Amino acid sequence: MVSTRDRLKQTKEKLVSPLKIHQKPNSKKNDDLEIGDSYDRLTTLEITVPDLTSTVRELVEQLRLTSLAKASASVKRRGYSKKNAVMEVDGDDDIAEIDSDSSDAESLKERSGIDISVSGTINDRTYNMFSSNGNVFTDVTKDPICEEERWVFLVTCLILLVFIDVGYTHNVPVEEEPITLVPALIIFGDSTVDVGNNDYIPTIFKANHPPYGRDFENHKPTGRFSNGKITTDIIGETLGFTTYPAPYLSPEASGKNLLIGANFASAGSGYYAETTLLNNAISLREQLEHFKEYQRKLTKVAGPKKAASIIKDALYTVGFGTSDFLQNYYINPLLNLVQTPEQYSAFLVAIFENFISDLYRLGARRIGVTGLPPIGCLPAVITMFGYGSDGCVSRKNSDARCFNRLMNATETKLTKKYPDLHLVVLDIYNPLLDIIHNPATNGFKETRKGCCGTGLFEFSLLCNRFSIGTCSNATDHVFWDGVHPSEATNMILADSLLTQGVSLLG
Repeated sequence: MVSTRDRLKQTKEKLVSPLKIHQKPNSKKNDDLEIGDSYDRLTTLEITVPDLTSTVRELVEQLRLTSLAKASASVKRRGYSKKNAVMEVDGDDDIAEIDSDSSDAESLKERSGIDISVSGTINDRTYNMFSSNGNVFTDVTKDPICEEERWVFLVTCLILLVFIDVGYTHNVPVEEEPITLVPALIIFGDSTVDVGNNDYIPTIFKANHPPYGRDFENHKPTGRFSNGKITTDIIGETLGFTTYPAPYLSPEASGKNLLIGANFASAGSGYYAETTLLNNAISLREQLEHFKEYQRKLTKVAGPKKAASIIKDALYTVGFGTSDFLQNYYINPLLNLVQTPEQYSAFLVAIFENFISDLYRLGARRIGVTGLPPIGCLPAVITMFGYGSDGCVSRKNSDARCFNRLMNATETKLTKKYPDLHLVVLDIYNPLLDIIHNPATNGFKETRKGCCGTGLFEFSLLCNRFSIGTCSNATDHVFWDGVHPSEATNMILADSLLTQGVSLLG
């Protein structure tokens, strides 16, 4: 199965790699251009893509486009202005038409970055995309569109932006900025999204040693609890980011790096403060205080107006809860003998509700929150609570489903309370359960054991270079260690989360 992320990547490769541009002569050669020049470029760019028709047909089939999709775009870059870039895709005839011509240009000195505006119409619904200095903003001007139509629009815009982007003259020096669907990523959570904050605090929950990170860039551990990328890395790449938000406690979280967001997550953290205390992690409250500090730093770097825009339009991800059960409730008789799983879940979800309200008051408007995975299927949980069975522990999965139902109900409550809040509780339970129940269909062989060590329980310090039995190829393992998914699994999960959360992008 080809993921949405891979489809987008393949589409861009197909469109750009065979691209041929013929530029008709103009009155001034590009080599003669100087900063400060102002002149008329009455130039037509003729773009030829041999495989365009088959590429569009593939898109139509994959996205099941059944109605006419139109989009138009204009771009200004360093004084060059191109307009009338138009693409039409007909679901019946698979017809695609791209045309781009340039008009009068402004002074090169007056322009920097990119300004792109795109408007699209599908099924009589109109919506817009505007990009400035690499940040893309969208708004729906009529009735909300469905997820499928939104993907069609985003892909159509992607094709337009690719043509416009490669269709300008490259001889003028321009400092490129990546075009991203949101200006920044701001991440809160536990070990599922920690990228190294725990490297800077005294805790046993660290992933800054081999074999963690062996399949990551440079094959070095970074603090991510995986052999490679985690879901937020993959989501960021799909949205156009070329670098990852830095762990907030690291030296890298400074200066211009703050413009793309920050990661506040800490392995062992949870909604419940006692969970964090037991694990000596960075609590939810502390992560929120770090975010407030981040806002002050961002204002100094970007200025008040731009900082406020970044905070408002950033994509926020929140991932807590697993540690609250695995590293607290299930092993803490002071909790599990006093509260039922249902009562404990309600307690945690009430904390979640207050946290989202706090984020809203601090300016967040686009928030994606992951529920609990099928925790009864995690290798370490089966080992600890399966009583010799190799199957998922059903009562633990039942706890996760109860928690997720309460989260979904709270999502509805919060969106009614804050009409301009875009909040989505993302289902990670069913996508991961599907992978576990249908491993071969998803390209896996091993579901019971993690790759690291015996795969039955090792994670954090117990997963190390001396762990006996670590597999040589993690791509056929659903889990990397006793708790955390492998990069291959994260790829599939990230694609599912993107599809569920597409409403957060517009």
